[in-house]
Amino acid sequence: MTTVGDHAVPATRAARGEPATRAARGEPATPATHGEPATGATDGEPVEGYAVVYDDTGPVATVDASGEPAPAVIVPADLPVAELADSPVLTVLDAYPELPGFVVIAADGALVGVLPVGVLDDYLGAGGFVPSSKTMGPVGGTGDLDVPGDPRLPIARIRCQAAGCGYVNALAFLDLAHPPTCGNPDLAAHALAVRGV
Repeated sequence: MTTVGDHAVPATRAARGEPATRAARGEPATPATHGEPATGATDGEPVEGYAVVYDDTGPVATVDASGEPAPAVIVPADLPVAELADSPVLTVLDAYPELPGFVVIAADGALVGVLPVGVLDDYLGAGGFVPSSKTMGPVGGTGDLDVPGDPRLPIARIRCQAAGCGYVNALAFLDLAHPPTCGNPDLAAHALAVRGV
């Protein structure tokens, strides 16, 4: 069973407001305030290819060399690729088809790197993947409804684009036809505006 961590490529950790596009291109950037570059970076130098932008709450965006920021979709490093392929978090790709990859995080919260979307495309294109059933069977959930252990789901962190908002919402699923209510406690209730980061 292959995991997302097995396929992650190194990424540079960048602080919000830092020139993340330069970091993704491998150009020197000011040191991030929340840690060091990801595994694979040498001597603290940025890694060419990807940057993960952090703020005080954690990863908020991914940037590749194109310079287009996209939401941070966070996946645990030990998550099997098959589970990511079957995850409802992939609905974020409906709103952000340019998503360069998924932010891969170790169990201790350290940045492992970025799983390029192309790796998931290759996995799905190879055949053999069978999505799990989304129904509960003919009698529904009649057994224990608790999930054993510590459930860890991929999470998309999307910055609300409503005027004056900017709150980072954590979502496991995104329905563009019915966007969720933004979680910003400082503003009146409003629908999450999802384009851009």
